[in-house]
Amino acid sequence: MEDTLYYMTKASVKKFVAAICDFVPLEVEIKDSFTVVNTFYTAQQIKEMGAPKEKLPLFHIDLTVGEDKKPTYSTSPQEVVQLILSIFDAGIKSL
Repeated sequence: MEDTLYYMTKASVKKFVAAICDFVPLEVEIKDSFTVVNTFYTAQQIKEMGAPKEKLPLFHIDLTVGEDKKPTYSTSPQEVVQLILSIFDAGIKSL
């Protein structure tokens, strides 16, 4: 029973890591402080690799205008990173 849970948890963590890595660009080109170009796989490359369907976004952050008329994010980037890391850490601890 322990072995079964161990391998199931290990497989789950591997899938989680793969899912996170799917959102990492192949290349990042920073042209200036306002222009960043991320290069991902093309639709043709994804089709050739046999990906079953398009991936949904990992998370969603809205850019809004606050009461002080300054732009702000709906969720802080630090909270997003902390959430991803806490999910990963919980998976590692369960091993």
